[in-house]
Amino acid sequence: MPKFLQAKRAAYVIWKKPYMVVGKDTYIQSVLERMGFINPFSNLNGRYPVVTEEDFQKADLDYVFLASEPYPFKEQHQSEFTAMMPNVKVVNVEGEMFWYGSHMLLAASYFKNLVESLEG
Repeated sequence: MPKFLQAKRAAYVIWKKPYMVVGKDTYIQSVLERMGFINPFSNLNGRYPVVTEEDFQKADLDYVFLASEPYPFKEQHQSEFTAMMPNVKVVNVEGEMFWYGSHMLLAASYFKNLVESLEG
Protein backbone atom coordinates (compact mmCIF):
# COMPACT_ATOMS: atom_id res chain seq x y z
CA MET A 1 0.00 0.00 0.00
CA PRO A 2 1.42 3.38 -0.96
CA LYS A 3 2.16 5.63 2.01
CA PHE A 4 0.05 8.45 0.61
CA LEU A 5 -3.07 6.26 0.98
CA GLN A 6 -2.53 5.41 4.64
CA ALA A 7 -5.37 6.78 6.74
CA LYS A 8 -7.19 8.31 3.75
CA ARG A 9 -10.93 8.32 4.20
CA ALA A 10 -13.03 6.93 1.36
CA ALA A 11 -16.72 6.27 0.75
CA TYR A 12 -17.83 3.68 -1.78
CA VAL A 13 -21.25 4.68 -3.13
CA ILE A 14 -23.49 2.00 -4.64
CA TRP A 15 -26.87 3.72 -5.01
CA LYS A 16 -28.63 7.05 -5.48
CA LYS A 17 -32.11 8.05 -4.22
CA PRO A 18 -31.43 7.24 -1.50
CA TYR A 19 -27.66 7.32 -1.36
CA MET A 20 -26.33 3.99 -0.16
CA VAL A 21 -22.72 3.23 0.70
CA VAL A 22 -20.70 0.17 1.56
CA GLY A 23 -20.74 -0.47 5.27
CA LYS A 24 -19.34 -3.15 7.53
CA ASP A 25 -19.12 -6.89 6.93
CA THR A 26 -18.89 -6.65 3.15
CA TYR A 27 -16.33 -7.91 0.70
CA ILE A 28 -15.96 -4.40 -0.73
CA GLN A 29 -15.17 -3.06 2.75
CA SER A 30 -12.42 -5.67 3.09
CA VAL A 31 -10.98 -4.60 -0.29
CA LEU A 32 -10.98 -0.94 0.78
CA GLU A 33 -9.27 -1.82 4.06
CA ARG A 34 -6.67 -3.93 2.25
CA MET A 35 -5.92 -0.94 0.04
CA GLY A 36 -5.40 1.16 3.18
CA PHE A 37 -8.58 3.24 3.18
CA ILE A 38 -10.68 4.13 6.19
CA ASN A 39 -14.41 3.86 5.54
CA PRO A 40 -16.14 6.35 7.87
CA PHE A 41 -19.45 4.60 7.23
CA SER A 42 -18.32 1.17 8.42
CA ASN A 43 -19.63 1.96 11.91
CA LEU A 44 -23.23 2.41 10.70
CA ASN A 45 -25.84 -0.32 11.01
CA GLY A 46 -26.25 -2.55 8.02
CA ARG A 47 -24.02 -3.70 5.22
CA TYR A 48 -25.25 -1.00 2.82
CA PRO A 49 -26.44 1.93 4.94
CA VAL A 50 -28.44 4.86 3.62
CA VAL A 51 -26.65 8.19 4.00
CA THR A 52 -27.47 11.81 3.23
CA GLU A 53 -25.56 14.65 1.60
CA GLU A 54 -24.98 15.98 5.11
CA ASP A 55 -23.49 12.62 6.15
CA PHE A 56 -21.06 12.81 3.23
CA GLN A 57 -20.10 16.36 4.13
CA LYS A 58 -19.52 15.50 7.80
CA ALA A 59 -17.46 12.38 7.01
CA ASP A 60 -14.23 14.33 6.34
CA LEU A 61 -13.62 12.32 3.16
CA ASP A 62 -10.56 12.31 0.96
CA TYR A 63 -12.17 10.21 -1.78
CA VAL A 64 -15.59 9.20 -3.01
CA PHE A 65 -15.76 6.13 -5.22
CA LEU A 66 -18.86 5.99 -7.41
CA ALA A 67 -19.50 2.41 -8.50
CA SER A 68 -20.58 1.52 -12.02
CA GLU A 69 -23.02 -1.00 -10.57
CA PRO A 70 -25.53 -1.74 -9.16
CA TYR A 71 -26.40 1.94 -9.77
CA PRO A 72 -24.76 3.10 -13.02
CA PHE A 73 -22.96 6.23 -11.78
CA LYS A 74 -21.65 8.32 -14.68
CA GLU A 75 -19.51 11.45 -15.13
CA GLN A 76 -22.50 13.72 -14.43
CA HIS A 77 -22.71 12.19 -10.95
CA GLN A 78 -19.05 12.98 -10.41
CA SER A 79 -19.90 16.64 -10.96
CA GLU A 80 -22.78 16.45 -8.48
CA PHE A 81 -20.54 15.03 -5.76
CA THR A 82 -17.78 17.52 -6.54
CA ALA A 83 -20.28 20.36 -6.12
CA MET A 84 -21.39 18.82 -2.82
CA MET A 85 -17.80 18.35 -1.57
CA PRO A 86 -15.36 20.50 -3.56
CA ASN A 87 -12.27 19.36 -1.62
CA VAL A 88 -12.91 15.64 -2.12
CA LYS A 89 -11.59 13.67 -5.09
CA VAL A 90 -14.54 11.92 -6.75
CA VAL A 91 -13.72 8.90 -8.89
CA ASN A 92 -15.94 6.64 -10.97
CA VAL A 93 -14.86 3.02 -10.47
CA GLU A 94 -15.66 -0.30 -12.14
CA GLY A 95 -17.93 -1.90 -9.57
CA GLU A 96 -17.33 -5.42 -10.86
CA MET A 97 -13.68 -5.16 -9.84
CA PHE A 98 -14.74 -4.81 -6.22
CA TRP A 99 -16.79 -8.03 -6.18
CA TYR A 100 -15.37 -11.47 -5.56
CA GLY A 101 -15.32 -13.95 -8.41
CA SER A 102 -13.66 -14.21 -11.80
CA HIS A 103 -13.16 -10.43 -12.02
CA MET A 104 -10.58 -10.72 -9.27
CA LEU A 105 -8.17 -12.08 -11.90
CA LEU A 106 -8.10 -8.56 -13.35
CA ALA A 107 -8.55 -6.66 -10.09
CA ALA A 108 -4.90 -6.41 -9.00
CA SER A 109 -3.96 -4.58 -12.18
CA TYR A 110 -7.13 -2.45 -11.98
CA PHE A 111 -6.41 -1.46 -8.35
CA LYS A 112 -2.78 -0.64 -9.17
CA ASN A 113 -3.95 1.72 -11.93
CA LEU A 114 -6.61 3.19 -9.66
CA VAL A 115 -4.10 3.94 -6.91
CA GLU A 116 -1.70 5.49 -9.42
CA SER A 117 -4.49 7.74 -10.71
CA LEU A 118 -5.24 8.91 -7.16
CA GLU A 119 -1.63 9.85 -6.58
CA GLY A 120 -1.61 12.44 -9.33
